[in-house]
Amino acid sequence: MHHFGSILLIFWILIGSASGQSNESRSSDWFFRSWETEDGLPSNSILEVTQTSDGYLWLGSNGLLRFNGHEFEPIPLQDILDLPSREIRAMFQDRNGRVWTAFERGPLVGLGEDNFLVFGESEGLPEKRVHSITDDDEGGLWVAYYDEICHIADNKVISRKLPNRTPVGETPRLLCDDLGRIWLANGGRLHLRKEGKFHLIAEFKDSSLQMTKASQGGLWVTVDSQLIHLDSENQISPEVSLPDSSQVTNLLEDSKGAIWICTQTNGLFRYADKRLEAIPTSYPWVEGITEDHEGNIWVGTFGGGLNVIKSRAVQLSDPQISAPVSSLNSLTINSDGKIWAVNRDGRLAFQRDGQWQFYQPKQAGVRFLCVASDPAGHIWAGSRQHGLFKITNERTEIFRSEQGIGSNYVRALLVAKNGDLWIGTDGPDQLLRHSGGKFEAISHEGSLQAIRGLAETTDGTVWVGTSNGRLLRVVGSKLVSKTGVEGSALISIRTLHATPDGSLWIGYAGDGLGHIKDGKYQRITTEEGLRDNYISQIQHDDFGSLWLAGNRGLFQVERSQLQNSSQFGSRAIRMRTFGRNDGLPSLQISRNYSPTSAKDSSGNLYFSTYNGLLRVNPKRYRGDVLVPPVRLERVLVDHQLVGSYRKRDARAFTAEGANLLDLSSRGAILRLPPDHNRVNIDFATLSLASPETVNIRYRLKGLSDKWEISDNQYEAQFSRLPAGKYEFEVIAANNNGSWSREKASLLITVSPFFWQTWWFKLGVGAFTALIAGGLVFLGLRRRHRLVMQRIRTKRALEQERSRIARDIHDELGASLTRISLLAQPAVEPKDETIKKKLGQIHSTARHLMRSMDGVVWAIDPEHDTCDDLASYLSSYAQEFLEVAGITCRIRMPLELPEHSLSAQLRHNLLLAFKEALNNIVKYAEATEVKVTLESENEELILKLEDNGSGINPMAESDPNRPASGRGLENMNTRMKEIGGACVVESSPEKGTAITFQVPLRGVI
Repeated sequence: MHHFGSILLIFWILIGSASGQSNESRSSDWFFRSWETEDGLPSNSILEVTQTSDGYLWLGSNGLLRFNGHEFEPIPLQDILDLPSREIRAMFQDRNGRVWTAFERGPLVGLGEDNFLVFGESEGLPEKRVHSITDDDEGGLWVAYYDEICHIADNKVISRKLPNRTPVGETPRLLCDDLGRIWLANGGRLHLRKEGKFHLIAEFKDSSLQMTKASQGGLWVTVDSQLIHLDSENQISPEVSLPDSSQVTNLLEDSKGAIWICTQTNGLFRYADKRLEAIPTSYPWVEGITEDHEGNIWVGTFGGGLNVIKSRAVQLSDPQISAPVSSLNSLTINSDGKIWAVNRDGRLAFQRDGQWQFYQPKQAGVRFLCVASDPAGHIWAGSRQHGLFKITNERTEIFRSEQGIGSNYVRALLVAKNGDLWIGTDGPDQLLRHSGGKFEAISHEGSLQAIRGLAETTDGTVWVGTSNGRLLRVVGSKLVSKTGVEGSALISIRTLHATPDGSLWIGYAGDGLGHIKDGKYQRITTEEGLRDNYISQIQHDDFGSLWLAGNRGLFQVERSQLQNSSQFGSRAIRMRTFGRNDGLPSLQISRNYSPTSAKDSSGNLYFSTYNGLLRVNPKRYRGDVLVPPVRLERVLVDHQLVGSYRKRDARAFTAEGANLLDLSSRGAILRLPPDHNRVNIDFATLSLASPETVNIRYRLKGLSDKWEISDNQYEAQFSRLPAGKYEFEVIAANNNGSWSREKASLLITVSPFFWQTWWFKLGVGAFTALIAGGLVFLGLRRRHRLVMQRIRTKRALEQERSRIARDIHDELGASLTRISLLAQPAVEPKDETIKKKLGQIHSTARHLMRSMDGVVWAIDPEHDTCDDLASYLSSYAQEFLEVAGITCRIRMPLELPEHSLSAQLRHNLLLAFKEALNNIVKYAEATEVKVTLESENEELILKLEDNGSGINPMAESDPNRPASGRGLENMNTRMKEIGGACVVESSPEKGTAITFQVPLRGVI
């Protein structure tokens, strides 16, 4: 029998699988995607398939494998348990989620979430090949061998002989139904266990039996090539017959009630609604089968690897069946639902009775470019050199440039809602309207170039898109540019499309997608998440989605996402890509002509491609309902494995695995040393059938709260992390944009270097504080000594100044007084010369006494205050000016700053003040002088103002006057020595004002 099956397999390969998927696969409503050895499988023979509750797919092949959608991970049970065989012959998941595996030889192994069980010869199981495994509702396990059944309960094994002998080439099958009853199929007999024994329910002589549970009650059973239903009353109802010689290997009823039938020679079948259909697979020998949480069917083949079976929402025409439309430029659907298309060879074709036929024009060499249909059933076809064709049943009218269309090169057509036909021509490039049997050229300004897109929005406005990036609308009989909507550098427009909400969509060649609604324009590019900036065709479905076809294939996106893309920031748009996972080749989308896509009355969408006619059934594609779970799988620190996902992983119970962090447990904490260099975290999003459609985001809280986009990368890398606490988080969204509520997370604690620890910092802080305190103490002590030394020095200086002032006043003052008295004899001399000399001596002595008073006042520390300065200056000015007969007016503030004034400041300010008074008396011819002293902005301001003849401070010195001009120079010099300034303001006949500005801080 196996020899005969091998011959059939070779025949299958020769006639159906030589070029990938067969023609039947292309035309089927179902398609498959396969994973084989080049995708990471150790073998292309997959005998068992099941999915556990955490989302992983488990495969029985040349060893046990765990699949996360993009990677196959071997579970090396044979290394851990020293098993004699690698080949898995049976696999079963019990109601507790434990995965039981039976090898060609060796024990039965059960992998639980946190433990594993082994039953072998020492536990009472025979050392023979296991054919079938099931469990009962009491937690017991049933294992079928070729000639016996073993029941495992409470870790005890009870063996029973089969009720009948197994024929050569047959295998016994076990099943527990929804009522908890155990069924046995063996050698054409169907048994039910009741009251501790198996009872014969039905017998099918010399037949091979397979069975599965029926959701409506009872069992589905295949008897050789026939499917029957055994109801709860054990009544048999024949359902359908399979092709002859179909050796059934497995059965499954899916969540929708369809029956899936695996065969050894004829592949896979699906039975639903009384209809049996062949389902394409990568190989005709199908063994294992399961349905995943998303409703996809997974099958293991004996030679073609792992297949996932999915309903086809997008279908490309088979080039062998639909040769006329194997490569298209333009298409339309007429009022009868008939598809008309122009292929790349310029031939016009249409469907009739499901078959494609060519339209044959009477003229030779006609090359069509575009085609459109109107509500009256007319077909309009534009050609390269032969003008515009109007086809009605068997009658054809041709309009050429002589009939008013302006050019025989017609590249774009649009039938408006009011029945008008809009025509875009080349040579010249212009737009025409055909209405009422007449052609009207639409005028325009500027360069138009080739018209690639025509569309009519819901308000009746006709829009035109050109190859030089201009977007125009028809207003009356003119084309008017829509300003502010061009792409960068006027990049070409490839297509236009209007949707029922009043929007106009613009497909650019490199500038993404444009959108106009209610007069507002937005442009969406790959920066916002668009998959392609080259958009060649656009269509909308009845479910709120937009379908875009461009350089990178076919995409689907919710219109609301596009219209609100600006609200969500960079790369916020989530799009569904259709490609290999949907049974499609790499697509080349047609462009340059219009129309290139269409929608029929049933809501199906059609696109022109260089690969053929692409048909989309949006009803079959409603997106994923479930949000894929996210799992953390591995953590590597400096390329060393430190953590793994340990559910149902026997390696967790080895000495090496026991030391690994369990990433499957909540609250797992990764503790890192301070000197680590790199952390790698691997994760998986368990959307097994289409992992590339999943959106993934992750972040490391504590380092950044910003979500990073993964771009189908399943790894996050971080360089050395600073000491602290972090939380790594991963979330995922399905292709409908629904994000997972639960995140996969891992707590990370990075230990500090010893110099970063609190006790080290505290010790260093205390030591630093001690050292700083000592330094501060020493500094304060030294500073105190210096201050005390300065105070002592100042006191000594002040004492010395006081002594000098007393000595000058006492000694020199007394001598000058004596000289003055001696110069005034009691008897006035008669000699005029002597009298004159004595007068000079007396005057000089008096002058020296006054000067001495100023010097004594300046050096005496008792006069260091601003009040003393004000008093002295006031007194001196009044006495000095009174002698000269000049009125003196003094203005002093009631309160002056309590600043100590140095002897240098008082000395220089006094001498400058005297110099100013002396100049007023000698040269100003003034009758009044005003003296003002005030404090402002930490400055002492002394001002003298007279009403004399005035001076010109910039005038040259008078050479005839001794020491002419030296007074102003001396005053400036004295002010600079104490950090002050002397300002002279004067003009002839208007008096003079001299201002001394002295800082009270800094220089003093």
